[in-house]
Order: sequence, then structure tokens, then C-alpha cells
Amino acid sequence: MTKPTIRSDHGSVQSPESPTPAVGGGQTGLTELTRSTQPVKPPELSQQLFSTPMPPKRTFAEVVAPSKAPQTASQKFFFADSPPPSIGAVLTDEKGPTLVFSDAETETLAAPFRLALVGKFSHGKPQFRHLHRLIAGLGVKGAFTVSMLNAKHVLICLSNESDFSYLWLRRIWHIQGFPMRIFKWTPSFTPTQESSIIPIWVRFPELPANLFHKDALFAIANMIGTPLQIDDCTLNQSKLSNARIGIEIDLTKPLVEGFNLQINGVTIH
Repeated sequence: MTKPTIRSDHGSVQSPESPTPAVGGGQTGLTELTRSTQPVKPPELSQQLFSTPMPPKRTFAEVVAPSKAPQTASQKFFFADSPPPSIGAVLTDEKGPTLVFSDAETETLAAPFRLALVGKFSHGKPQFRHLHRLIAGLGVKGAFTVSMLNAKHVLICLSNESDFSYLWLRRIWHIQGFPMRIFKWTPSFTPTQESSIIPIWVRFPELPANLFHKDALFAIANMIGTPLQIDDCTLNQSKLSNARIGIEIDLTKPLVEGFNLQINGVTIH
């Protein structure tokens, strides 16, 4: 920390005990002024140092007592006399107690990881200290962080959806010759079990030209899964023979094999 520097240039002043200039005894002239060797303290510095009152002394109980100010998420400690945390519910059955988080609580806790991906290195991996630079070299545009989950898995938290879709839709990346498979992070993700959610590219042939609009295409893709990204040729309408959209699906749920569209009362199969 850089501390401000206070500088005072002290001059020499006349000592209170110094004799006053005298003329007499037949001699004309001034006697030499006696100069003090003790500099005078500048008034503003003296006021700053000595006018500030000392803080009142506190007892040991007051020092260790929990603060009455609102607690923040960054507080590290839990005091013994504090009330139980207001999150989760404990259920007890024949198997023992279980701490259960509600869907709303889980959604709130998982909000910072909405654009998080898991990278898995099954056959060796680069040194961790180089991973951030190497992943940035894949073409990631926005800010992101990389954290180790275990010896094979890393958590990549992205800041924009385009980077999220860009990394995930490719599924496998090679970093310094090491393959890294990409999974979507979910609140229930565990490194011992791979996620059932995967991204796929789906083609919708012979759509009417007026449906080659982002909102309409996402509505169509939503019939199958969660839309992620529209192919460039589809979005700029340079290829109207079929629309190509990246979609997220869950393999544990039944796949939608087909559906109909209706425009102006006309059904399109």
C-alpha cells in the first residue's frame, strides 16, 4: 500500500531566550540572533496527530460477539449462537436423516453456473496453469474461468451464450494433443456419472421461406428440445432447402420423431 508522504520544510526561528537586538555601549549594530535547533511542528500536522480521539476500549465479549450488521455471502464463519441456516430441510426415515434442497433453492444456488461446461480429459491433460490460455486459444471471446473438479474434469464457467454454444456443440476439442470431451454442467452433475444431456444438430427440410427468422426457428426447434444456435447459412437465408439448428436434448426422455406445422389453417407435415 502506498502511504501518503507528509513533508515539512522547517526553517530556523528565533529562540524565546534570545536577546533582542540592542544598540548601546557606544556600539552601533545588531547582536547575532540565537537560532533554535528544535524545529516547530506544523500546525496542521499537530492537529492531525493529536486531535483525533482514541477509539474506546472494548471488552473481550464485545470483540468476539457477532456483528449486528447484515451478513453477506462472503462471511466465512458461523457462530455457535446463530440460528440454523434458512436453506434446505432435514427429513428423517428408516435410512437416516437427509438434507433436501427444494427446486427453488437449487435453481438459486445454480444460477451462477448457468453457462458452465465440464471438460473431461480421459487420456492425459495439459498442465492446469496453462489451461486458461489454451482454452482461450480455442476461440472463446468473452471472459471465463477454469476450475479443477478432479484429476480428469475441469469446470469452465463462461460469460456469454455464444461461447457456451460454440464449445458445447463441437463436443470434443483437442488441446495440445489431449482430447477434451465437453458436457453440460447441471446441479446434479457428478464426475462419476456422465450427463444424459447432449447437443445435436437437427435439419428441418423444406420450411417456408418466411419461417427463416430467428424467433420462428427457435419456436420450431423447441418442439424437439432446447434451441442453442442457428447455422449461419440458415440465419442469412443463403440456403433455404433446409434449416439447421443446434438443439439440446435429454437422452433419458422420449425423443420427438416428428411434428406438424400449421400456417393460415394449412397443415405442413
